[in-house]
Amino acid sequence: MGDPYLELADYWRRVASLYRGVREGEGDAAIRLARFRREKDILFGEHPQSPVPVGSRATFGGLANWPYQAELRVVGLFTPQRDASAEAVPSSGGGTMELRHIGQVAFDIGDEIHRLGVYWFDDYAGGIFIPFRDATNGSETYGGGRYL
Repeated sequence: MGDPYLELADYWRRVASLYRGVREGEGDAAIRLARFRREKDILFGEHPQSPVPVGSRATFGGLANWPYQAELRVVGLFTPQRDASAEAVPSSGGGTMELRHIGQVAFDIGDEIHRLGVYWFDDYAGGIFIPFRDATNGSETYGGGRYL
């Protein structure tokens, strides 16, 4: 096994490349998404820093995904917040974690405009975090919510 820090950096570099390819790649969106899913499954099944437990990687058959539906694509507009204030946001462990509120994203679904807060993680090597809840939380999906 190699250096875990370099392996983790390699893992995140590869994940970023996959997302770049699905957003900016050439050709049909459904084909780009299928390629993204296939390559992500390979990464999950083989990479030393995969979230799949080591003992399950050899039999990992890929993640379950819904079929591609172009009409469900949502494009949002990000508006930054001038003062990136810290907020205590509920965490899955029952407590809170401090995140920096950096703005909001607005998007249309049907004829209705929705807005979600956009936060910055100072932990976990930094990154954008957009938490939300929907009607499936606690019944079909994790009770604590979802995130982007």
